[in-house]
Amino acid sequence: MARNIVLIGADSIRTDHCSCYGYSRETTPFISSLAEEGLKFENAVVSGIATSASFIGMFTGDYSPIQGNLIQPEDWKKAIQQRKTIAQVLASNGYHTYGFNTNTLLSRYYGFDKGFSHFYDGLWGGQGKHGWWWKAKKFSLLPLLRKLGMAQQAINLKNFIKADIGYARTEDWIGHVLGTKLKEPYFLWVFLVDTHHPYVPPREYARWGDTGTRRMMWVNYKMRRQGKGEVASGKTRWAVAQQKLEPKLSPKERDAIVNGYDGEILHVDSIVERLWKHLEHTDPVFIVHSDHGDGLGEHGFYGHPPEHYEYLIKVPLIIHNADRKGIVTDPVSLLRLPSTICELAGVDNQFSNPSLFDNAGYAPPIIENRIGDSFRLTARDKEWKLITNPEREDELYNLQDDPLESSNLIRDKADIEKEMRRLIDRHLRARQESNEKERARSRIRELKTLGKI
Repeated sequence: MARNIVLIGADSIRTDHCSCYGYSRETTPFISSLAEEGLKFENAVVSGIATSASFIGMFTGDYSPIQGNLIQPEDWKKAIQQRKTIAQVLASNGYHTYGFNTNTLLSRYYGFDKGFSHFYDGLWGGQGKHGWWWKAKKFSLLPLLRKLGMAQQAINLKNFIKADIGYARTEDWIGHVLGTKLKEPYFLWVFLVDTHHPYVPPREYARWGDTGTRRMMWVNYKMRRQGKGEVASGKTRWAVAQQKLEPKLSPKERDAIVNGYDGEILHVDSIVERLWKHLEHTDPVFIVHSDHGDGLGEHGFYGHPPEHYEYLIKVPLIIHNADRKGIVTDPVSLLRLPSTICELAGVDNQFSNPSLFDNAGYAPPIIENRIGDSFRLTARDKEWKLITNPEREDELYNLQDDPLESSNLIRDKADIEKEMRRLIDRHLRARQESNEKERARSRIRELKTLGKI
């Protein structure tokens, strides 16, 4: 019998701020109950930072072929169209597929509706040349502001004046999920963006300090203007000059960031509970996860730049009501999620990775991000982690002795480094073979279109 499957993602949640993973504040009381009765993965890592790259991995079982270029939706749509998605596979096997989210980068314009028979992204007042994206490209000043390194300041100023957190709270659109009659068997994907900064939880979840909207907008602005934050990664002359003049976060403001972040995790926990109670009568498998973590000042990072420290790559992953219980301590990649969903659905696995339930083919996961013309690649096993950096010294950490990644052992452990590099070299060879096959398939499709074969 085909199982109903619910995949719930929440933006930017790191495991060490979830009480189900040992955090001192009770941020995930309901998710903790799901974990206690289900399967909890202690060391689940994403395939890449940030949302778009991570979700291509979770939907297709493959690394994102592109990085960045978030203002070019066509590139992302093309990347997804060239791959099978888990929604597409399930739909072809008799499932009714439903997708709900309000993250612009996961909208249909970026191609993330592929395989869903019902898809809500909350962004569309019109289609084609009258849609919001066409208007934005034609009239918006954002491209110019981006070149000047001023785009984020303009966005933050607008949001501050309007006391607008910049996204729709889940409460504004969850009625679309609750009001949809799901035909069984169903695959339901819901993505919650509330835990993305600026971390302004509704009042009832702001349990650990003042997180008023305008205050958090101001703190968020300062947070993102720190020397190693997301905006700084552009490294335009204007941005670099501005960073020297930006006000720095005070200890109280850093505390406010953490308080707001924790409050939003508690907020998301309540939404997961609401969805479970609404769907429990259909006996669904519930999969709860995040797309990446967030920096809260460690190593000088805030938000989610394309770095590979634990607070960015390690995310919660819990599978509930799948007739499996316990704790998995081995590091695993979310690239294996589509294969796992196939197994739960009782359909043939059409993805290259094994299911998360299959330990026979275990291999340490690799995390990948393109940095300019090069790659940041990370191999992460049970004890050691090697980060290869294109623009600075590589990093080697013993995660058992140094969980905060404060002591780089790259110069001291040549034998360990050599072994970890073998994992990365193996990944690069497989990546090259995959790229060559994809180029060949693309050429064949092109020739067929031209009628030459």
